[in-house]
Amino acid sequence: MKKALLILGLGFALSSCGNGFCDCDVYEDDYSWDGFQYQLNNSALTVEDTCVDPGVLDSTTAGGGNTPSYLTVTRAECP
Repeated sequence: MKKALLILGLGFALSSCGNGFCDCDVYEDDYSWDGFQYQLNNSALTVEDTCVDPGVLDSTTAGGGNTPSYLTVTRAECP
């Protein structure tokens, strides 16, 4: 997991600053399904002051059934 975060962080650090948003922070949010809606379990800052567009960068699900039990969202916030 640490290697993946390091590679992800390095990739964001080396990305182009052509979009004008070079003060963005990247977060990874972990959610679990409680039977009615997804509840936020944890939110962690993974990369600071990087050059990405704001919004959802990636999402993954885990677990079976019609509604996945776990959801992980990687998102960027820019001031």
